[in-house]
Amino acid sequence: MLAAIGITALGAWLQAQTAGPAPLVATTFGDANPSQPYFAIRQPNIPWVPRDHFARAYLGDGLLGIRPNPNPLSQSETVAAGYVFSSPTGGFEMAAPAPYPLGADIRMGGASLLSDTAGVKIERQTLDMEHAELVTEMTFGSNGGLHLGLRVTQFVVRTVPSLVCEEIEITPSQDGTVEIVPQIQREGTPGTVYREEVPGGKKEASLVLGMESDRHSRLGEAVVVVPSDNLSREAGGVFQLTLRQGSTTTFRTIAAIVTSAYDPQPDLEAIRVASWGAMLGWDELRAQNRAAWKELWRGRIVVDGDPPAQRALDAAFFYLHSSAHKDLLTGVPPFGMSQWSDYAGHIFWDMDSWDLPAVVATDPGAARAMVLYRAQGLPAAERKAASFGMEGATYPWEAGVDGSDQTPSEAETGWAEQHIVPDVAVGAWEYYEATGDKQTLRQAVWPILREVAEWVSQRGTFTARGYEIRHIMGHNEWVADISNDSMVNLMCRMALRDAIAAAGALGETPPVEWSKIEKAIYVPEDPVHKVIEPFSPDGPLLYFNEPKNRFEEVDLREHPEAYTLNNTQVLVFHDPPIAPALYRNTWVYEELLRAKREPSPSVPGSLRSPGFSIPPLAACAAMFGERKEAADLFRLAATEYVTGPFDIPREYRPYTDGAYITNNASLLLAAMYGFTGMRIAEGDWRKYPVSLPLGWKRIEIERIWIKGKPWHVIAEQGKPLILVPVVDAQREPGIRSGEPSNAELR
Repeated sequence: MLAAIGITALGAWLQAQTAGPAPLVATTFGDANPSQPYFAIRQPNIPWVPRDHFARAYLGDGLLGIRPNPNPLSQSETVAAGYVFSSPTGGFEMAAPAPYPLGADIRMGGASLLSDTAGVKIERQTLDMEHAELVTEMTFGSNGGLHLGLRVTQFVVRTVPSLVCEEIEITPSQDGTVEIVPQIQREGTPGTVYREEVPGGKKEASLVLGMESDRHSRLGEAVVVVPSDNLSREAGGVFQLTLRQGSTTTFRTIAAIVTSAYDPQPDLEAIRVASWGAMLGWDELRAQNRAAWKELWRGRIVVDGDPPAQRALDAAFFYLHSSAHKDLLTGVPPFGMSQWSDYAGHIFWDMDSWDLPAVVATDPGAARAMVLYRAQGLPAAERKAASFGMEGATYPWEAGVDGSDQTPSEAETGWAEQHIVPDVAVGAWEYYEATGDKQTLRQAVWPILREVAEWVSQRGTFTARGYEIRHIMGHNEWVADISNDSMVNLMCRMALRDAIAAAGALGETPPVEWSKIEKAIYVPEDPVHKVIEPFSPDGPLLYFNEPKNRFEEVDLREHPEAYTLNNTQVLVFHDPPIAPALYRNTWVYEELLRAKREPSPSVPGSLRSPGFSIPPLAACAAMFGERKEAADLFRLAATEYVTGPFDIPREYRPYTDGAYITNNASLLLAAMYGFTGMRIAEGDWRKYPVSLPLGWKRIEIERIWIKGKPWHVIAEQGKPLILVPVVDAQREPGIRSGEPSNAELR
């Protein structure tokens, strides 16, 4: 399938390198007083962003996410996959803030770390992306008394994804004792507490908490304090620690967070998981987590010639993989587990069209989990289709924990933005193309494709122009109720093509009309400019006038914002069925329009446009020989859509926070596929010539997975892409030889 160069050629290439890759990103925040803990300032009883907010570091593994404050022992934002409550304003299901299990108060001489903040100084906080650890250095002291140097290390355990670990290293100014009170901090978190005591009077865990939301969603947390020689447990959950001047003493905790998406009694399961972690040991958990990230980082995209791009790609890789995991049952939201409020933790097309292809070559098991989530949601999608009088499956624009529609009822996207349907199908097929996983093809991919193909086959109408799809919203959400959105129609063509291929791979016989419709799907073209139109310009359109907060009828030609840019370019990573000359003409034409436009959502790179829309333009620019423009566009996406100090990706440039991982996925797709010329395919992935942004000399990836085998990627400007087989004892991660379990498919 993949021709490979020999070891001699690889050795010559390696000898030609004069320097190794830049070190992984380690960003730092320091020299500031601690912030207030999270508290409600917008909605009663719901934690929100404090007034002195800045973008906190993000640690996660897909199942859990924490955003520790500068004082990481104070209540910080925590999210757990599957814990949901009702939106206070819309009534729909949304992710709920979870209690913070790494809280701790340190008391000495009448002073309290959490209460007497004047005695606390944050010296430095560093996010070590290589090891996925956050390290905070701070001091705490009382007037004329004991002063403590504190170093707090926190990490989420990737190998046991329900666990988070914390170590507090304490160096005293003199001999003394301190009291440490570990806490599961839950001020303002929604839900009813149903357990706060360890059952049976046993002490497997030091702390336990069970909460249930108004939607009967449950969450359990348990904390184990690791015993040490100079640590004693007192009454009331207080631990006394003996300190010696000049000696560093540690206080360690292992915490488990489990939701009812994983166990109907998550409080009891949290005790079991935390106890398992304690049995393995804190040091072992840290070693396992570091080893897991070391394996992941073998998929690092190393760029020669553009340090800012390297930094951006490293951060993108870290945050995306911190939000995806082979054991994630509830899908990947646009913000991962970094927050619960924006987009309500729902699952969008971001997962299928952006996250999945960005992780499938480096962590195929995480991509498989995304496909299994969509298979789990297939019955809900079929019921939604039935409620609209349609056949097959209508995947919702915003899906909840079980895959059901949780789009706010007043949002047009809930009934009009149906491009999510073919997006899900194409993403599922790309998983199979990348992995060759026949078990998942039969159990999940084929059922998805079959029902989406049925939806496509009755969603449109045959006319003199072909098979037309009317009354739909494309990815430009400012234009409603259009016909033949070119992106939608192209994706529907691809979904039918993929469904036919899936049927063939399994020996099934697809309906004859699938092939007939696939060939007939109408994609509108402008015969004058010889470009693909965003949609059929058949008459007045409804365009959303943001200042007036209403839809208005406009003419496609007279209202430039209604002419959607980036409609076909956004598909570049999925290799859409467009003739090369037509694709290039469309890109050139729309680039000229973009240069003339005022900032608007339809102008990628503007203040009103999301960051993920720019890397596809950079990839197209490189593919069509405009290397300087490719460099400029990539730099814009890599530097203008992040916020310090931890390179957190933000959806829009004016935003001050985010962890919007769709931007991360888009950057990775541009570098891994767009510039190298690779595309996910059943055969050879080397589809197009290597074309790097100006200033980039080479892209190298130590290891990607193609059809279960590891390959080394070398892409140099002006040279053919090189794929070298890797001798690797590690099997393809997350892909099991047996049938998927019921838990994975439920």
